[in-house]
Amino acid sequence: MNSALPPVERRHILSGAWHWTPRILRILWTLIRVPVLLVLVTFEPFVSLILTTTATVGITTTLLLKFSGDLLHCPFWSMIAIAVSALLLLMGYHVLIYILSGLRPAIPPAQAIPKFRGHSQN
Repeated sequence: MNSALPPVERRHILSGAWHWTPRILRILWTLIRVPVLLVLVTFEPFVSLILTTTATVGITTTLLLKFSGDLLHCPFWSMIAIAVSALLLLMGYHVLIYILSGLRPAIPPAQAIPKFRGHSQN
């Protein structure tokens, strides 16, 4: 292959491209992350209100129908599953906000679980 640059200079140019790639990817990630985070944080009070209301009303209605005896075939577990899934959806929404915000955990993972130190036998 005939090339205008000697092999050493070509390697130098390629290493420069690899040097800038993480920075460009970080800038692109920030350009995507920040607008999505702004929309999620803006709608968070409404989403929290709707999902917690759905879960509370669902569980209350399910328990009232189950223990009132009016319905013989109350879909108890289906209604409980819908209410619990609303709470799980809310939890996932908050986790997504946490991930996109780029916060670090307060306790480093290595220190979160205490190590067991057994008694030394002398």
